[in-house]
Amino acid sequence: MIPSMIVPTLTRHDLLTQMLKSIDYPVGLLIIINNHPNADFEGTDSIPDCVADYRVLNMPANLGCAGSWNLGIKLQPFAPWWLVASDDVVFEPGALEKFARECLPDRLTISDEWPHYQFFGVGENVVDKVGLFDENLYPANFEDDDYQRRCEVAGVEIYRASAPHFHVKQGTVHATEWAAQNARTYNANEVYFVRKVDRDDVTAGEWSLKIRRANDWGD
Repeated sequence: MIPSMIVPTLTRHDLLTQMLKSIDYPVGLLIIINNHPNADFEGTDSIPDCVADYRVLNMPANLGCAGSWNLGIKLQPFAPWWLVASDDVVFEPGALEKFARECLPDRLTISDEWPHYQFFGVGENVVDKVGLFDENLYPANFEDDDYQRRCEVAGVEIYRASAPHFHVKQGTVHATEWAAQNARTYNANEVYFVRKVDRDDVTAGEWSLKIRRANDWGD
């Protein structure tokens, strides 16, 4: 069983319903974090019976990727590991079971296909040793690179596992309507990430109101 599955979403609730329908392996608790402040997620009828329980959190503002991942972990602090998935992934039959069997408390398990963090498993001992994700990398991009680097420095095993799937690649960061905003914050996040590397900073950072406001995409 997947103890906890965290799925952030923003504008493409239609893709999320496709992803939910592809879940065919038991999940203890599914946490959907809807970051669109003006559109509640109403596709819970797409959640399959193999999901024992679920919560839909309709957020008043966009937490971003790192913030959403952190919130999901905080809400299930006793899970041995957490599975995080993008809303624009569709799993092939049996893929989730195959991937889940590779997830361990001491391991960061990522997809063997790029982008490697389209879905991943992070163990409880990894979070205990490395910490949570850096929310200053907002709203998306480089939060995965930063975490992987911190895991490497900490000596955490990073395991690439296969799970047949289809990555639609039409989530918010791929949408043409958000291209200008994404390009701006991508560059800002890259600068922040490079500066962390240059100063050997392996912390989760201290949340910055200045960065949060500067990187806002608007509604």
